[in-house]
Amino acid sequence: MRVSSLCALSDDSHRTSCRFASRYTADPRDRFVRTTIVDFATHKLLGGHEVVKSDDESLACLSVRFPLEFDFSDPNVRSLGRKQIEHHMRLCTIAKSGFEVLFSTVGSEPLLPKAAAGAMADCETNPVRLLSTLLDKNCINHGERGELVTALLVMQARDATLKRGDKSKIWVYVCDFLESLIGGPMRTEYYGSCIG
Repeated sequence: MRVSSLCALSDDSHRTSCRFASRYTADPRDRFVRTTIVDFATHKLLGGHEVVKSDDESLACLSVRFPLEFDFSDPNVRSLGRKQIEHHMRLCTIAKSGFEVLFSTVGSEPLLPKAAAGAMADCETNPVRLLSTLLDKNCINHGERGELVTALLVMQARDATLKRGDKSKIWVYVCDFLESLIGGPMRTEYYGSCIG
């Protein structure tokens, strides 16, 4: 099996219990169905909108693209969690009476990250600003060793790599990704085996 076939969206779509992917892979030649399914996933993720219009929608997109652990123990922050569950396809895993305790997660749907990436590419929201605002409210776990910052850097490097290359791919070459992550051209003395 080739790496490119492992990275293909149609292969990913068969690995989970999917709401959208069975239609996506039904006829690979039908671009209308594929585009419509991704548009539908975007519409569901954004709570009925076609483009990102609010911080809640941006947060929904970010939480689908990398794992965000919410801490809704503060009563002022719980409304944020309820909005994510009610409008942005976040799944409620634990809720006690009066919503004093509320835990949630994102479903395992391979087309939602694709839809979220497309929606975030078209919006003006700065993910760093949004996450720093939420960190100030102590409602997002940033990790013991900077896991949140690392995930954000990796996501932005991947997006920057895709902007420079073929936009139809969902995977990137390691050397191109490292160049985006580091922020400069790759030097052959350090990465000679990557550069062909």
